[in-house]
Amino acid sequence: MKDSSENRFKSNIREHFDDQSLEILESDGLDSYGSETMNFQLRDPYTYIEEELLVDLDSKRILDFCCGTGIYSIYPAKHGALVDGLDISPKSIEIAKQRAKHHCVSDRCEFKLCDVEQENYGDKIYDIILIYGSLSYLDIESTFRKLSESLKDEGSLIVIDSLGHNILFNLNRKKNLRNWAAKDIDKLKTIRKDDVFLGNKFFSQIDIKCFNLLTAGLYFINRLLGINMRIKLLHKLDELLLKIPILKWQGFKTVVVYRK
Repeated sequence: MKDSSENRFKSNIREHFDDQSLEILESDGLDSYGSETMNFQLRDPYTYIEEELLVDLDSKRILDFCCGTGIYSIYPAKHGALVDGLDISPKSIEIAKQRAKHHCVSDRCEFKLCDVEQENYGDKIYDIILIYGSLSYLDIESTFRKLSESLKDEGSLIVIDSLGHNILFNLNRKKNLRNWAAKDIDKLKTIRKDDVFLGNKFFSQIDIKCFNLLTAGLYFINRLLGINMRIKLLHKLDELLLKIPILKWQGFKTVVVYRK
């Protein structure tokens, strides 16, 4: 019964991201990639990864885990890395290959269609593994175990995902579930503090930085009112507020770096 439920869930995930990949292609085309694809108010965690964590990439081996349409594969490839991308969605993989060709990095990117939870990633072959927004769909502890085995001894696993502690943000997520509930994907796909620290079993160091408290609030107000108001000061205020322990986990996004 459990296997049947899991298979249905993965089938629904595949169908959803097939549909979403076509929407992304239609709305954004192939030109944009990386942090520039994000709304200004929500961009901070993505620029943090690119500017602070994805440095000195020449000839580094990178795994883009659940790579989607390759939006986050292009940046490291353009900066000298060799990127493997894995995803369960056939249409996403097809578009990822098109995107790599469009940006002239096909020789530095290899995309593979697979069930990432069943795939063998190899032993100690990656310098960096990236998970952009997909950890919450997976068996988190099992994923940590398998990916830790695929990292080189000095390697790092970089995770960015949505946090599930802020009541107001969760209410907004429920309001915007689109057609997910109809496909049995009716849980809010977020991670929580306990999920983050499951990595303690497999990694010796965990660095956590949370983002988007006031900026995410403004983003949702903009969507509600149909405007595009920008207040740069909010980004600085977020940096200060999210250093306060009682507020830290109330952010919209977190970036977590796991090291062996």
